Amino acid sequence: MMRTVPTAALRTYIKNTYPNASQDMLADVLHLSLHAYQRMLYRPNLRYDLADKYAIRLGIHPCHIWTNWYEITAGKDDNLQKYGKVS
Repeated sequence: MMRTVPTAALRTYIKNTYPNASQDMLADVLHLSLHAYQRMLYRPNLRYDLADKYAIRLGIHPCHIWTNWYEITAGKDDNLQKYGKVS
């Protein structure tokens, strides 16, 4: 099962950090269409890999948006460890 993070944290970060930014500008920064950006904002959760991309595109490490980032992503390489590809 894919790990997820709450979208609310990203919405809060965007609202507090970019209070005057238009949705068009934010969509562009995140490399999303306006429609995709608007849909993303109303989803309850984001896959952790997308959350990571969006945070980096906003210029910040995701742990500054999701304070439990390391706990959420701790097992992301479970399958690699299973096959001996990670020490």
